[in-house]
Amino acid sequence: MIRNSKEQGNDNIVSFRLNPEWGGENAEIFTNMGYALEKGTLFEQDYEKAFQMYCIAAEAGESQALSNLGWLFQNGLGVEKNISMAMKLYKLAAKADCVTAMINLGNIYEDGDLGEPDYKKCLKWYKKAAESGSKIGLFNYANCYHLGYGVQKNHKKAFPIFKQLADEGYKDANFYVGLYYQDGKGVKQDYKKARKYYRLGTEQGDMLCYNQLGVMYAEGLGVKKDICVAYDYYLKAAQLGDSLAYTNIAWFYENGELGEVDLDRAIEYYKKAAEQGEENAIEALKRLKI
Repeated sequence: MIRNSKEQGNDNIVSFRLNPEWGGENAEIFTNMGYALEKGTLFEQDYEKAFQMYCIAAEAGESQALSNLGWLFQNGLGVEKNISMAMKLYKLAAKADCVTAMINLGNIYEDGDLGEPDYKKCLKWYKKAAESGSKIGLFNYANCYHLGYGVQKNHKKAFPIFKQLADEGYKDANFYVGLYYQDGKGVKQDYKKARKYYRLGTEQGDMLCYNQLGVMYAEGLGVKKDICVAYDYYLKAAQLGDSLAYTNIAWFYENGELGEVDLDRAIEYYKKAAEQGEENAIEALKRLKI
């Protein structure tokens, strides 16, 4: 069984002890039981028991169990948080073609969980996941070209990937396709197509797409300027958790776009956005001496 070898004086190593009476058949059953315990679906949520189930499956080299163990270590769920241990488990799982592990490795390198971000390595793992058929991996790979992570920014390379994913129904891609059409990055500017993809995103509950439709109506981009319609889109985005939408609503109230200036309402919405770390709202509150 896998044990946290901290008990042995080394918290960076995972040790394996195989049960000689079990040949590892149907190991995925233990992975599924562990997942149900981790998420609290079929059983009461219990991270420690989930850890035990994953350990049993991982004895047999079950790749998803190895990846799920990595997730527990990465987040300190039922076990002491240990990013180095998580990465070792993810790499074992990735070696066995587990795309979840590849994506998690990419996330760790992108976020710099072990120190500074390493964008070249995050690009490498997202590419591996994409080549293994993962849409999440492909999306993250395109996003590296969008942001210039580990590679020079290349909108012409990112756009067709985002569009392919959006046309295949991948939720998060609609925002980027809309944004590229709106700004004319990597493709000819086309407000009508931008709205089309933003609306597809709203049908899937994407708060960023609601906010961008608000921007288009607030600024009259390819549509007749309509502050009331823009407000409705911003409000829906805010209700879904988009902090920038709160800032946009606050700006309306501060500048009297909805009628008279209402600084009290503006401050209320700026505070909601600032609580989520939205930088524009934080600056606005400083400007208003709040």
